[in-house]
Amino acid sequence: MKFSKFSFPSFLAGFAVALLALVAVLAGCAVSTSPDAMNDAPLDDYAAALREYTAGKGGSPGEAEQRGLEAWKALLADLSVENIKGRASRVYADECFFNDTLKTLRSSEAIEDYLIETAEMLHEGSVEYHDTVRSSDGSYYVRWEMVYSGKKLAGGDPIRTIGISQLVFDDEGRVVLHQDFWDSTRGIFQHIPVVGGQVRFIKNRL
Repeated sequence: MKFSKFSFPSFLAGFAVALLALVAVLAGCAVSTSPDAMNDAPLDDYAAALREYTAGKGGSPGEAEQRGLEAWKALLADLSVENIKGRASRVYADECFFNDTLKTLRSSEAIEDYLIETAEMLHEGSVEYHDTVRSSDGSYYVRWEMVYSGKKLAGGDPIRTIGISQLVFDDEGRVVLHQDFWDSTRGIFQHIPVVGGQVRFIKNRL
């Protein structure tokens, strides 16, 4: 589930660098694995946002949360420009935390732009929702399956991927935290020409 402006070529360039590093590891090259060599900033950002937005959110769910959950599901159930434009900026709070494992965004305007660019790259896309649970800190966890197709992915054939989204809502029912947990290699990278073959090679070697 993807979402500031998204540059497909620059995104692939960044991924190619990471891919080369993995290939080096598999080839037996010496690569530093010390804590100093690892970038924990995304995890730290998520942890800080989670603490901020779940503070005082325990207790029973309110009607605003339920309305917000249904609005969020309706937004992403249909990944089309027509469904997203003018809607995403109302579903998400003006200031929020969003991470789909590919990109981190901090405003409803940036999220809407990102979703529209994503929709413009797809022939079609939809999300089917399965289990939804609410934890003691007020977070919702939604298990979903996404099906989409795009001319730059898998030759235009439909791609299926599964994941879970963690959501926290404000008192008005708008999303203030959205963290996705999903396998982006299966969902995107292994379907990209040339790059996809390298991803499958690495996964088979692990």
